[in-house]
Amino acid sequence: MEWSAPIRRLGPADLKACLALAVDREWPAEEHKWTLLLEAAEAYGVDDPSGGLAGAVVLGRYGAKLASVGMMLVASQYGRRGLGRRLMSYVLGQAGDASVFLFATSHGRPLYERLGFRTTGWSAAFAGLFQPTPCPASRGRARGGKDGPDLVRDARAEDLAAIVRIDRPAFGADRAYIEHSRFCTASATTARTSRNAVSARAVSATARAVPAKRTSPVVHICDGIRVVRCTLTKAEL
Repeated sequence: MEWSAPIRRLGPADLKACLALAVDREWPAEEHKWTLLLEAAEAYGVDDPSGGLAGAVVLGRYGAKLASVGMMLVASQYGRRGLGRRLMSYVLGQAGDASVFLFATSHGRPLYERLGFRTTGWSAAFAGLFQPTPCPASRGRARGGKDGPDLVRDARAEDLAAIVRIDRPAFGADRAYIEHSRFCTASATTARTSRNAVSARAVSATARAVPAKRTSPVVHICDGIRVVRCTLTKAEL
């Protein structure tokens, strides 16, 4: 089959089609994740002549020098027909001179290698039941000598600048637009930050996934220098 259908920019109106495409490839139907990406990143797709999407891919930008590619999906009935390569070539062209990174599955890795990507590291995901150890509310003295019953609270819009400031060295690039979108989609994400947002020292964001809750990233600055990040996944019963 020759793919003459144009590649077009996707938007919020394409949410259901993106979810259906994900389910077709046995990916979870992560509505909140797709909502965020369709609003904050650049999603592109090709329409299926019979309805829905034949393929999709998402480009995320972190300033002018760094970009990411994700959610690379081709409908199962159109696999191995060159559509994935066409989408990838298109999105790499859109990225311009930026360095592009992605997280590859074993299924997609051969295509990415043919396009010039090389492995620089590995990523692992762990899932299971999260069983925290109960502990009493902290009544200690906060950093700086201020007393307070709660050292951790829900983040507010006015905390955004502080969150972006501590996220940038942890991630290695500016993703302020994503953090801003997290606040704009409060039903999808709840940010948590340390007490006294002006000098915030830790922040995490909790996003609903299916069938789990994923907490990422946890960013902590120790003595103003060391940065530690981790990801926790909480499965729901």
